[in-house]
Amino acid sequence: MALPNNFLTQPLVGPGVNGWRSDGVDPTEMINYLFKKSFGIPNAQAYNTYRFDFSGTYNSTQTIKNNFIYAQYIPDTAPSDTIEDYSWSIPQSSRYISQSYPYLVNYRDILMTGLNSDNPSFVCKNSDDTLISNNTIPYYYGDHSSYNIILKGNNDTLLNFGLSSAGSWIMDTDSGILTFYDDVDPNIATVNKDTPPRISYWRYEGLTGNANIVEVFDA
Repeated sequence: MALPNNFLTQPLVGPGVNGWRSDGVDPTEMINYLFKKSFGIPNAQAYNTYRFDFSGTYNSTQTIKNNFIYAQYIPDTAPSDTIEDYSWSIPQSSRYISQSYPYLVNYRDILMTGLNSDNPSFVCKNSDDTLISNNTIPYYYGDHSSYNIILKGNNDTLLNFGLSSAGSWIMDTDSGILTFYDDVDPNIATVNKDTPPRISYWRYEGLTGNANIVEVFDA
């Protein structure tokens, strides 16, 4: 399935100095993202067709963030009563667990794993290779600030969400894949498969499904 000739030209692709790698999240990338999302396929490669973008490997089926699907309550404001999980063994990173909501976990400074070099995209994995960046609580959940996703480049510089100079990155909180839609300004940081970013985020690790059904089976 080849992309049509006009798929990489204006107005679908913006007039950035370096073309589609410096124009923010352009309409083509938005269309591709939404189309793949409708199939539950992640958009790790912004211009790759849906058949070849980690289909069957990473699930991007959208979850509904409410008490009916996530069986345990997520407060509007991120918990402040966290304690460090000293069993966490990945160097230069940490894991904090809320005491009031022990199924809400705050991961800090996790070194991400690159998926491809063409259109940089990354995930987080545990030491046993288990995916731990899926079921991330979205940036704008609740009070729109306390569940903030913080991304840093290889030199510990902040890569602020929404800036083209920071790579116009977007975190797919369902599949756990973070994709850069532009190149990061080299004066800010170097981000590629060999020099991945570090990320801090909140994750839901509680029960899923209808809360009443869960309670019945627990009894």
